[in-house]
Amino acid sequence: MKKIDLVFRTVGERTSDIALDLAIKNIQPNNVHILENVKPFSEAVNQMLTIEYDCDFVVFMDADCLIMEDLRPFLEQNEYPYVDCYVLDKFRGQIHQGVHITRIDVVREMQQVEVPENDMKYVLRPESRLRSIALSKLKAAKHFKHFRIFHDHFQWYRDVFVKFGLRELRSRTHHTKVQLKSAQKYWQTQQATPITKWLAMQLNIQKPPFLKRRLRLKWQLILLDCRKLLRSKFPN
Repeated sequence: MKKIDLVFRTVGERTSDIALDLAIKNIQPNNVHILENVKPFSEAVNQMLTIEYDCDFVVFMDADCLIMEDLRPFLEQNEYPYVDCYVLDKFRGQIHQGVHITRIDVVREMQQVEVPENDMKYVLRPESRLRSIALSKLKAAKHFKHFRIFHDHFQWYRDVFVKFGLRELRSRTHHTKVQLKSAQKYWQTQQATPITKWLAMQLNIQKPPFLKRRLRLKWQLILLDCRKLLRSKFPN
């Protein structure tokens, strides 16, 4: 069997306990490393790269992800250097975020990367930037895989608004400015600030992409199981 380490990152998400339970159940890691309330995120990245790993792959994941599928069969046969997992986000539908399967040689290379000076990509997305540099040095590619994983379900809405606020700051490119201007005609609130309007658009107007009926029913059944698990954790 391959040796798999799990790095679980939590900053007080509502689903932290159950997300960790599900991850351990469905990844079956040899070692679990928990980074709790480490801020800013760049410091969490620094700490996870100081860990002395003794494994074949590391699964880095956030506490807002609920893994509802046994990943071990895939992990046993996987040889890709890096796999970004597609998840079902409550507000944005299918996106690749939150769970990252990384081969140990890529992790080792990330540990050797010197933090670039005045690099805006690193400032905005430190983990992604270091991984991109490491993959380039290894002449390796990113791969994608769909799993039954929920993202941002059952979270405190205050946390969701903070994340969408950060996403707005990260997304100030020409392309997204065009999208934002296009969406402004749908805004109904006259006194809201631009960022609260953008957040309202993301949370209330934007719908997940269409799912075929059979697939949609499958996700709904998984979601019901997840709600049962949450009620057992939070009976009140």
